[in-house]
Amino acid sequence: MCRVFRLDILESLETLQSLLKKEQDVRKRERLQFLYWCKTGQGKTRNALGELLNRSQFAIGQWADTYRAKGLQGLLHLDYRGGNLAPTIPVEIQWQLKDQLAQPEGFTGYKAIQIWLKETHGLDVPLSTVHGTVKYRLKAGPKVPRPHAEHHDPEAVEDFKKNRAGQPRANINPLFRKIFQYSVLDTRRKPVRSENHYPTADHPQGGQALGQGAVAI
Repeated sequence: MCRVFRLDILESLETLQSLLKKEQDVRKRERLQFLYWCKTGQGKTRNALGELLNRSQFAIGQWADTYRAKGLQGLLHLDYRGGNLAPTIPVEIQWQLKDQLAQPEGFTGYKAIQIWLKETHGLDVPLSTVHGTVKYRLKAGPKVPRPHAEHHDPEAVEDFKKNRAGQPRANINPLFRKIFQYSVLDTRRKPVRSENHYPTADHPQGGQALGQGAVAI
């Protein structure tokens, strides 16, 4: 069982909410969100905070140590060298991405998601990170368009579905219904033989009518 994560946040919830609304840097917003969730108690363990922020427990511990030693300004100070600078998708942008994936148009592929992150949020995220985040964390995926004919008309397809849905099943072509009934449904029926073509022990090829000692098989 994970131990409860304790971190005394000096700032009030109102102050953290105000800073979150004003901050434009996604990495600083991520750290402010970390403080906010610690303050509200939504993340009571390092593991829970790591799941919420898509960060490792080690990174959560580093942020906590920095805040204890240098306060809010030290936590938001990003001018440092070294460390793991691998790109990541902040949790708020993950929520936006999940909303986009839920739309009917969605994305045509993981490359399209990568381009959207770059153009919309200025994030250079490797394609492998995009794939892992979308598939395993968001439990989603890009929309794969179905193949259509060259002159496919979506509006005509929708009109056909609406008109077809309103028609009762009795409107099916009677000729087709009759053909279907006798060619498919009756395939297990034995063929009908004329009465003088039943085979018997004496006449294997048939030729003796019933009632004259013939046994139908």
